[in-house]
Amino acid sequence: MEDSPCIFFISHILSPISQILSLGSSSRTRFKEVKEACCGSGPYRGRTSCGGRRGEEYKLCPNPSDYIYFDSGHPPEKANQYYAELMWSGSTNVIGPYNLEELFKLIHRQTKN
Repeated sequence: MEDSPCIFFISHILSPISQILSLGSSSRTRFKEVKEACCGSGPYRGRTSCGGRRGEEYKLCPNPSDYIYFDSGHPPEKANQYYAELMWSGSTNVIGPYNLEELFKLIHRQTKN
């Protein structure tokens, strides 16, 4: 059996999140609200009470796609799409040493040889 080289990538998911937070809400970030979650209670809606868990009152935003977080720990679909785009074609400050597009091209070239 032929030895295969080990190819890997590392994702720095906190890098795009901190980039969004530093830019704040603007057209460049795609999000209108970056400081608080769409659903929850307490400061920044950071308590996991969405849906009435733990018997607490909670607030729910009208449009989750405007928020970087749906609740205290889960991004909405729009944020996940943004992260997926960064994983596919992002720079090395987000994913490295290859993004997924480069990685698949590299693997494809190696399998042709």
